[in-house]
Amino acid sequence: MKIKYVLLISVFILALNGNGESSGANDINAFAKACGSAYNLGDPICKCLAKKANARLTPPGFAFLVAVMNHDDEKAAKLGSQLEMSEAADAGMFMVNTPTECAEDIGGIEGD
Repeated sequence: MKIKYVLLISVFILALNGNGESSGANDINAFAKACGSAYNLGDPICKCLAKKANARLTPPGFAFLVAVMNHDDEKAAKLGSQLEMSEAADAGMFMVNTPTECAEDIGGIEGD
């Protein structure tokens, strides 16, 4: 899917730019709302993604994805500049792999 590759490339580019600040707490509702707006995915999948992001990503990585999904380029650049390379990779790969995982979890598609 083309959007997966665009998001992954954006994560790495934005991780190299700007100075920034990160928030301490993950806002699961903000993630789910941004997910729905950015990708037009159903509420169950976006809530699943938000919960998995909360469990798997660092707070800066989580906030970075929310900013990217909200098309807040300035905030994404600021947050991205604080990410370690491993955090940037985790954030980028999260949105490549996890939507399918969530769809499988809620019965939206069959796994192999």
